[in-house]
Amino acid sequence: MDCCCLLFSLFPFSLIPFPSSLFTLPFSLIPLPFPSSLFTLPFSLFPLLCSQTAIPRIYTEFHIDERTVESFSPNSCLVTRIPLITSLFPTPIIIFVAKKMKKLIAFGASNSKNSINKQLASYVANTLENVEIEILDLNDYEMPIYGIDKEKESGVPELAQAFKAKLDTADAFIISFAEHNGAYTAAYKNIYHWVSRITKDVWNNNPMLLLSTSPGGRGGKGVMDIAFGAISFSNNNVVGKFSLPKFGENFDPENGIKDADLRSELNDLVAKFQSKI
Repeated sequence: MDCCCLLFSLFPFSLIPFPSSLFTLPFSLIPLPFPSSLFTLPFSLFPLLCSQTAIPRIYTEFHIDERTVESFSPNSCLVTRIPLITSLFPTPIIIFVAKKMKKLIAFGASNSKNSINKQLASYVANTLENVEIEILDLNDYEMPIYGIDKEKESGVPELAQAFKAKLDTADAFIISFAEHNGAYTAAYKNIYHWVSRITKDVWNNNPMLLLSTSPGGRGGKGVMDIAFGAISFSNNNVVGKFSLPKFGENFDPENGIKDADLRSELNDLVAKFQSKI
């Protein structure tokens, strides 16, 4: 579990950090041995740490005035605040258990600045709950066309290394594939070629949801068949695939999928994907 514990005594200036390995605490109700009013104490401007990395958000004005309080952070931690007494310390302490949220990376497999696949990937990503979302733009990873001679001369480009490093921060992926001549776009294929020279395990066997869309009636099913077959061969956590036909007719930026049957199909797939993250 990616988490850490911060212990606060009832004195605001006493802060005692402990590694999470010292504690085995369930995220559940723990009864208090005395009235919760004793714990009504504001804690202001305490940064929370997760996986030994400082989260760039600060939680303000914590008031422990109930037996157990659980809050959801807008950034990247689920925080459970558990007041209890321990014999290790002379005064009551409050333990904050910070559980790191799962991270999702999503992108459209296209370098179009107005990519409809990027729009679809972003929309679907934002329907998920309790995940940190990062949307990538393939234009940030434009590299020379892959070739074995180029690799021998110059090695793997730094941008390929950066792309793989970015993927390694994720716990799950959503990719929406644009179709060019019935196959991948050159932009996606070139990035994939370079990254696969670093490691064959590009996606770290993480849960993946594969999408595609196009202005036409097939919704990019040609490239979807290619992508699903290729990725499933090396990653057994591909949760499913969904192709949206006639993007202009079936998608609204604010309301999502217009067609009821397509919307229901996607919602079921997203719920399955959510359960795997």
